[in-house]
Amino acid sequence: MSASATSLTPSGQRRLLRCKVTLIRVFGQADAQGKLLGLQRNLKPNAGTLNIHVRLRDAKAGSRVAVSLRHDDSGTSIPLQWKAVERDGENLIVAAFPSPSGGWPQGKYTVEAFVSGGGKTTHHFEIR
Repeated sequence: MSASATSLTPSGQRRLLRCKVTLIRVFGQADAQGKLLGLQRNLKPNAGTLNIHVRLRDAKAGSRVAVSLRHDDSGTSIPLQWKAVERDGENLIVAAFPSPSGGWPQGKYTVEAFVSGGGKTTHHFEIR
């Protein structure tokens, strides 16, 4: 399925819009009610589930986004999570990666978000 949408130009003509990832954020802590405690660039090994927020622009309902998480220092990755886009336009996709039983390994990480039929966007953070 295409990741494109259309909009009208001022003259009323249709124009093709390409879905873009405009922002990736990583959250690692939540309070007792599950509310995320704010953006964190440097997380702790005991951060718990990593919640990855991916903001999309010009998305088309039914297209898909893949979110990957890689520990750069070891080269290991957690399997991709595929998420469906629910509506046309701006969207927020959330992928949750539970922590390993011993906590997150320290080091540098990369999150990549791929839009079906489009490019990829990366975000880097550290756990220390």
